[in-house]
Amino acid sequence: MADAPWRVKGTTAAIPVGFFIKDSDVNDLPDLDSAEIYLWRNRRWERIYHHNFGGISLNRFAWEWVATEFENAENSKLNGKPMTAENLGFDTGDVIELKAWIEGRDDWWQGGAFSFSRRLRIRVETSFPRPDSDWMYGDTHYHTKYTANPYEYGGGLETLKLALKALDLDWITITDHASDYSDWDLNARRWNELKAWIERNNNISGLPFIIGEEITCQARTGSDNIHLLVYNNDKFISGEIDGLNNAQLSLYSRLNELNAEGLAFSAHPADSMDIMFVGDIVPWSDANIATALLYDNYYGLEVWNTRKTMESPGGNLDHINPFTSATGGWESKLSKSRDHHFLPNLEISIKKWVELLESHLNPIRKIVIEAGSDAHGDLNYFSYMDFNWERLGTNDNAIGKARTLVYAPERSKNSVLEGLKNGNSIITDGPVILIGIDKNGDGKLDKGDGDHIVGDIAFWEDNVEILISWIAYNDVGINNIKLFLGKNLIHEFDPADDNSVFGNDREGYKVFQLSSDPRQTNQYLRAECVSQAFLNRSGFSDRYRAYTNPLYLSYQTQQIPLSCHSADYQPQDNKISLSELLRVIQLYNHGAYHCLFNTDDGEWPTPDMEDEYALGKGNQDCAHHSSDYKPQDWSIGLSELLRLIQLYNSPGGYHADENGEDGFVTLK
Repeated sequence: MADAPWRVKGTTAAIPVGFFIKDSDVNDLPDLDSAEIYLWRNRRWERIYHHNFGGISLNRFAWEWVATEFENAENSKLNGKPMTAENLGFDTGDVIELKAWIEGRDDWWQGGAFSFSRRLRIRVETSFPRPDSDWMYGDTHYHTKYTANPYEYGGGLETLKLALKALDLDWITITDHASDYSDWDLNARRWNELKAWIERNNNISGLPFIIGEEITCQARTGSDNIHLLVYNNDKFISGEIDGLNNAQLSLYSRLNELNAEGLAFSAHPADSMDIMFVGDIVPWSDANIATALLYDNYYGLEVWNTRKTMESPGGNLDHINPFTSATGGWESKLSKSRDHHFLPNLEISIKKWVELLESHLNPIRKIVIEAGSDAHGDLNYFSYMDFNWERLGTNDNAIGKARTLVYAPERSKNSVLEGLKNGNSIITDGPVILIGIDKNGDGKLDKGDGDHIVGDIAFWEDNVEILISWIAYNDVGINNIKLFLGKNLIHEFDPADDNSVFGNDREGYKVFQLSSDPRQTNQYLRAECVSQAFLNRSGFSDRYRAYTNPLYLSYQTQQIPLSCHSADYQPQDNKISLSELLRVIQLYNHGAYHCLFNTDDGEWPTPDMEDEYALGKGNQDCAHHSSDYKPQDWSIGLSELLRLIQLYNSPGGYHADENGEDGFVTLK
């Protein structure tokens, strides 16, 4: 393989071009001669890089080489300089076309000398749009060389490290497949190896790499599978499969392996894939989601999985050169009848998400959406073989094309993860759309100034003023913004045609007056936007989109919790009574506790004891007790019991607060 990022931020950022050779430990490569890079300019290929390896022999699982400076270029004045758009003579808005070339000798494949080349295109762009410097872009679903099964494999880590800076991505979750089968994909040894690499290569804030997994779980329908995304767990979680790709482990058993710092999301919840001869991938069922929602570490849905508009559908080696049309572009767009990248599964996932939001408002349970590319290497475009082994092909998905923008003011791993958990984020392939309550009236939303933004829980007041703000991408204006209250569309406008807009369709804001709700029930607001249509370089019409997470609105006062402690059950009144405290002391004295119900049948039987837990070891297919939090280990420790005694002694009771050590704070 050879690869380079599909975009570069500005003209002075170095462009990394990576070369990869995989499986030379299986098929010997006795002589690697050179790696070369050519630039298409003035209707000819101009050499800008040539590195001579002198016929080295490779015998390893994965070999990687990254070029960032000119070497043996035809224009000798370039040699030793960074490989930037500026040094190549390109400006913002231009497209750089490269051909990366490997030459060597392979005794078994072609019986002698061989060469491999791949065409790459890099757009020179400005920075991604951000409301301010407290917002950080990431890709929540990315595969590296540790995804290495017979059907798919990812890219190199060293090129990725340099590509993130060029792309203008601040963080990325590495979510290689956890099959734990033979030498496929991640197992405990490889996970620890990846974790060690991440620790060596992250900065002091724990970025840009966040360790994760894509875990194959049973879908409760025979051999069919669903995928679970897990981030930031402190140990490997097996996604054991058999030789036919059939999941061996249940969803709840995998969620039980999460530690207190781990996060879980449903991967591509509406996707399905019929894989010949082996276990299929199926959509997440209502029962699957209900099981996941039993766990505090489960946060929501990866509703946007890949961003693809165009394809070259096979033949003529277009997996290494998809730019085959007469215009120098892609062979075809993916859909003739709809906005190409606005795929049906995105619509289906958004609809399912709205249903979940509607059913989890009393009390409020945040359910977050996120976006990831699901790229397997794929810094420039996505190459694939059909799982039915019919053809090779490509589409224009790549790392960071579907991305998540998170409010992370500390610019650290912990800050990014908190933003993801709280839903202080939007998903986008281009523009920024943001909603909130501008408490200080300065015309912008800044959580640091006390404003409420997406993911926050605000409180209903008469005539709440909702600020809607937007920023365009690549100077493509926004022409449709929708605001929803619950499942209902309550406002829609075109910024270019609305006299109440401050700014324009490229950047601006509008204040919308929201009347009080006569039902006086918890609600939520969310927004989405679509850009103007534009023609891409292949002559196809395209658009950009963005979706916010919800801003929650509650009629409850701040002194009443939005959720109750497990110990507060008889009645749930935001106070811990003596009998409730004695019950937890009973759990503490016994040394272990377990759940009274089993999620296999998806039902919640009537508890045969005073709360939903029983003494001793046993079934762990439910959420942990609120007092079991540091660590979550199915036992109540002394420090955890003392914390509950604090809540018991609080004269004003307690309420839920994500900043409390156990998710609660006392009231005076």
